[in-house]
Amino acid sequence: MFRDGLMQGLVKGQMDLDLQAYRPAIVYINGDYWGIHNLREKINESYLQNNYDYGKDQIDLLERDRVVLAGDVTHYNRMYSFLNRNDMSKPENYTYVKTLMDMDEFINYQIAQIYFSNTDWPGNNIKFWRPKTENGRWRWIVFDTDFGFNLKEGGLSHNTIEFAAATNGPSWPNPPWSTFLFRTLLKSEEFRNTFIQRFASCMNSTFSPERVLNLIEQYKSAIAPEMPGHIARWKYPSSMNAWNTEIGKMISFGRYRLRALERHLVGKFSLKALVDCSLVVAEEGMGWIYVEDVPQTDNYLPARFYPEMPIHAKACPKPGYRFVGWEGLSNAAIDSITTFVADESHLIAYFEEGNSIVINEIHYHPDALQNAEGGEFIELFNAGNAIVDLSGYSFTKGISFTFPERTWIFPREYLLLTQNPNHYTDLEINVFEWKDGRLDNAGEEIRLVDRFGQLVNAVAYERFDPWPTLAAGYGYSLSLSDPTLDNDDPQNWRASQHRGGTPGQTNFHEFPSTEIRNWNQY
Repeated sequence: MFRDGLMQGLVKGQMDLDLQAYRPAIVYINGDYWGIHNLREKINESYLQNNYDYGKDQIDLLERDRVVLAGDVTHYNRMYSFLNRNDMSKPENYTYVKTLMDMDEFINYQIAQIYFSNTDWPGNNIKFWRPKTENGRWRWIVFDTDFGFNLKEGGLSHNTIEFAAATNGPSWPNPPWSTFLFRTLLKSEEFRNTFIQRFASCMNSTFSPERVLNLIEQYKSAIAPEMPGHIARWKYPSSMNAWNTEIGKMISFGRYRLRALERHLVGKFSLKALVDCSLVVAEEGMGWIYVEDVPQTDNYLPARFYPEMPIHAKACPKPGYRFVGWEGLSNAAIDSITTFVADESHLIAYFEEGNSIVINEIHYHPDALQNAEGGEFIELFNAGNAIVDLSGYSFTKGISFTFPERTWIFPREYLLLTQNPNHYTDLEINVFEWKDGRLDNAGEEIRLVDRFGQLVNAVAYERFDPWPTLAAGYGYSLSLSDPTLDNDDPQNWRASQHRGGTPGQTNFHEFPSTEIRNWNQY
């Protein structure tokens, strides 16, 4: 009753993936009880309109072996042909393919399906899309994973890595066309190393048995009180015992699946055993460590990685704090590092109290009517718990502006810079006029520094995907999904809900905090 919802819920918020939202609902039709039905997003062109603001005529959407659902197959055929004719062990060829497909998302997609042990894939239940823009790249959508998570006998120990890279699979479920991309890209050392270490990073956190078992219990508890009525209505499952037996299979999967995957990874890639490496945030609550783009959100995480290849780590401070430096495997003062792990090693990230000012909204390319009225604007937000004195703070890139003395911004308050302050007199916030410079419609870096020239916040936006393209001249602003998120990551930005943006107001109301594209209540 929740197997597929659980699997997608496991990776939601942990990996950059396109997913189906899930919400169980109790249904009555004309007063008659119809039991539990799961509300799910339908994967079609409307999904991309709702989640990415792309209309049907702005996308290529394919399924299975290049069957066209929207747009056309021209770009995909060109990419497929290049992969077929060129050696992916050559870095320059792999670098070019990364301009055609969202490689990080594809790696996440393969890792998720392999962990799930989904055997109704990859020759079935596969859809992929790209925006029809100059730099639009292919992405894959996770849906209908019901064969996974120990539904079928042997699912727990299934070698899904070999299954997903097979060269001569049957017409169903893994024919050669369906494994072509994965097995071809594995010839690239960069792809292979990233896939292996990101898988290890996911096993440390996203797919840790403790996290998986906790989530199973949450999903089970949400519908358990309703299950007797549902069973009485439909006689399926046959009894509460039958339902609990099936959940027991899922619990076994969550508890033991990683043991099988470790054997499969070592066997497939001739790896040495995983080694211990503790990931530590020195002061709890000040920030996070990401390893291979996977959040390690515990203050202290006993982690394991493969010693043959490097790991890529990034320290991400929470609003109101700043990164200071690393200790252990690296002593660098930069937030992003590449290092090799050794047994019993550690990596500590140090943060300290810092500035909480966030560039929260950017209206860089208004339409003609908006240019005649409000024009461009930049909105700042104080995400911290203290008043910040902006006196002497300056924008040094994007526009040129220095805040006057006695400029204060209170906690959870907004501040606006615009070309035409007269258009925003009804806002109950400070509004300032900038006269020097314009925001580049093609994209550029906006940089705010304090009175001593130290960086406070910066955003390097672009007009093309993965940045929201509706902000590029269609009357919508670039709006941060949540001011607590990393605003230098394009995945955390959306086109505004309203034309002209939401200056001086919360950007979005309909999603819970930190939820960007896909949401549910569990």
